[in-house]
Amino acid sequence: MRLWSLLFVASCADETSLMQDVKKPSKSHRNGDMSVTNLMEAATNLLKNGATPDVVDFTEATLDEIEDVVIPAINNESATDQLSLYETHAMYAANERDLATDNLEVYQVEAEETTTSGLHKLCRGLEADKCQLKRICDMELYGLYVAWTEEEETLKETHHWIDGQFCVPGEVIDGEWVGGVNGTLEAFRTRVIPYMHEYRTQKPIVDLAITTYNAKIPLCDTKVTYLDTKSGECNEKQSELESLACRHAELISSTLSRYHSEYTRVDSIYQLLLETVLRKQEDRIQEYVTLKVVNCLLGRVHERNGRPCDESTGEVDEELSHCEEERLDVDYTHLELVYPPAPPLVPNCPSRDEVVGACQPVLQPMPCNNDYHQQEYGALPAVPVEPFSETNPGCNAYPACSACIIAPAPAPVFFIGTTADGCPRDNANSGDYDGDIGDTSGELIPSVVHTDAAHTASVRCCSHDGSSCESADLEGGCALGHTQAEAIAVCAANDMRLCSESEMAGNVCCGTGCWFNHHAVWIDTTAGEMLD
Repeated sequence: MRLWSLLFVASCADETSLMQDVKKPSKSHRNGDMSVTNLMEAATNLLKNGATPDVVDFTEATLDEIEDVVIPAINNESATDQLSLYETHAMYAANERDLATDNLEVYQVEAEETTTSGLHKLCRGLEADKCQLKRICDMELYGLYVAWTEEEETLKETHHWIDGQFCVPGEVIDGEWVGGVNGTLEAFRTRVIPYMHEYRTQKPIVDLAITTYNAKIPLCDTKVTYLDTKSGECNEKQSELESLACRHAELISSTLSRYHSEYTRVDSIYQLLLETVLRKQEDRIQEYVTLKVVNCLLGRVHERNGRPCDESTGEVDEELSHCEEERLDVDYTHLELVYPPAPPLVPNCPSRDEVVGACQPVLQPMPCNNDYHQQEYGALPAVPVEPFSETNPGCNAYPACSACIIAPAPAPVFFIGTTADGCPRDNANSGDYDGDIGDTSGELIPSVVHTDAAHTASVRCCSHDGSSCESADLEGGCALGHTQAEAIAVCAANDMRLCSESEMAGNVCCGTGCWFNHHAVWIDTTAGEMLD
């Protein structure tokens, strides 16, 4: 972890080995810890065996390096990690700001759609008025046509009677011949006079009826034109409305898709950073505390001016105890970082016309689905339908809707962790499953997948080779109420890892203390299975 390492090999026989100074960068936390451990062992040996003046001078230089270089480097790395946490966490807020910006366009299109919806409904109302006027005119025109044809029929009957009186053939009546009526005879003229009067009276009535009918036709044609014009306008409004509705849906889908994808990306980065920084923090604290102890031991070597401790009088143990006691008083709180919790997804926007700020717009009804039809067309005036007749004239039908296919926005992928029963085979233990699942029946409690990175559970750790499992004997004692990222760090600080589910069910973890046999314990679903 440090850009340095100091390795002492304390030996009375070879003084030069006491002054080895290997200045090489550590390759890993574990290598850095080993350097500090070796340094502490070397300082302890110097107390026991004593040191030459050169080694005493060297310890003074080492003390200066620890105080002036190493500890500031630890503090600086801690501050850098804290800044990295804040900067990465700020990416959540940046994503929300981008969502608020995207919502401006969603809001604008929604306003346009709402305005167009109102105009379309208003247009259909006016169209219905023109439809009604056209229908009234159609029925009136039909009435005039009926009146004309009826009057025309009466005139035809009179005409046919008069026409039938010309050249009426003679016939035998009661055995006597009665001669026919000729149109030139007085008898004919006398006989048809009433009918001629009737014809002359009916003819103007028929002429008026046909004139009235013909005069009505252009008026009705005009109403048809008015209706067709208004229907065309309304159909264009409907097309515009459906286009805006599809655009609205596309924008909501793309906005949610971008927000969810970015949330998933940021959350993945942040959770990985949390895991990494937690491990580094544990290493730093351990190294810092150990360096303080080393500092104390080297200080004692320097104060004694290289004089060895008298082991027979317990002087070595006294010096070691003095420095080990300082370990308990080391203040490392400045190395304990702040871990801002990952924010949840922002809530849905209150309504379709309140898409303001960082909220998730809700997909609205789209053209051709039932909700959209009810929303936009359900309250429109009814259009006459077949069968059409003189009492049910038709109007222009509404055009079919134009559907749009919008791909649903992908759901965000949250940080996932899994807990399992701390000892599945111990079914007689009826303890509570850490608040996840209460078990008082002795039934096997299944593993549970959690999609909330803030969820907490207990910690049991397995060795890397799977041969051992620790609970009560972990450094720091029983680990209760940790997130999965913290659990990983706890195990790493103990040079261990999370156990697999099968390891948790095996013989090594059950009964390792802390009453975890029926707690929810974090497991790694990908680790350790090959060892079973």
